[in-house]
Amino acid sequence: MQRISEQLEARRQLYSVRLAEATARLWEHPQLVERYPVMLFRMHCMARATVPLMEAAVSRLSSMDTADPVVAGLQEYFTDHIPRERRHDEWILEDLAALGLDVREVLDRLPPPMIASMVGSQYYWIHHHHPIALLGYIAVVEAEPPTPQMVDSVVAKTGLPRTAFRTYLRHAALEPEHNAIYKELVDRLPLEPRHIAAIGLSMLHSAYEAGRSVEQILGAGAQQG
Repeated sequence: MQRISEQLEARRQLYSVRLAEATARLWEHPQLVERYPVMLFRMHCMARATVPLMEAAVSRLSSMDTADPVVAGLQEYFTDHIPRERRHDEWILEDLAALGLDVREVLDRLPPPMIASMVGSQYYWIHHHHPIALLGYIAVVEAEPPTPQMVDSVVAKTGLPRTAFRTYLRHAALEPEHNAIYKELVDRLPLEPRHIAAIGLSMLHSAYEAGRSVEQILGAGAQQG
C-alpha cells in the first residue's frame, strides 16, 4: 500500500507541472541576469511569511483539541520547524545586496498578487478551516531547490556572483533533511480523507499561483516586482 507521503508527493508533482516547466525555462532564459533579481524578490516575499504562518498555525492549534493526535503532531512539527526556517528571508536580502540592490527599496516594494494569494490563502485556511492545510504550501515551496552543480552552471553562464546564490546553496543542503521530517510526519499522523483533501487543495493552489508568478517573470522580466 502506498504511503501518505508518496501519495502527496505524486500529487505535488502533478500539480507542479506548470511551475516546473516555467522554472526550467526561466533558468535557461537568455535574459536571466535581468530576471534573477525579480526571482529573488518574489522568493523573499514568500520567505518573510514562512515563520509568521507557522506561528499562526501553532496559535490556532493551541485553541483546538490537543487530545487529537493530528492537532498535537502538527503543533509539535510547526513548533520545531520555526527555528529551522528563521532568518531565511534575511539570506535572500543578502543575496539581493550581492547583486547591488538596495535592501530598503526591496522591502518597500509591493508584493505581487500571486504571492499574496498563495500566502493569504494559508492564513484563511489556518484560521477558518484547519492548520493542516499549511502542509500543502510547505510541500510546494520547499520542493526541489537547484543543486550546487546547477548554480555553478548558472554562475558560469551569466557571470552573476556566486554570493547571490547563497540561499539556494543553503537550501540544497537543508531541504533533504526538512523533506525527510515532513514525510515522517504525514506518514505517522492518523490523517483522515478530510485532512488529505485540505493538504491537496493548498498544494494545488500554491503550485498554481507559483507557476503564474514565474510565468509573469518570463513575460515581463525586470519590469515586474
